[in-house]
Amino acid sequence: TIEVPSDVTVNLEAEVGAGQLDAFGNTTDGIGVTRTGTFDSEDGSEAVLDLSATVAVGELEVSRD
Repeated sequence: TIEVPSDVTVNLEAEVGAGQLDAFGNTTDGIGVTRTGTFDSEDGSEAVLDLSATVAVGELEVSRD
């Protein structure tokens, strides 16, 4: 699990080779699961986090703290 602060916009590139990917409550499972996108901060802050995460087999969860 990766928890990011609620006051940053997240540019996400995530990949799970086989398993489950949960990015901010949007869950997908299978083989070769990917998710890219921009998730705005909850308070309109200008801070930006570029996040790239890869899991070969298993579960990857990205959420707000």
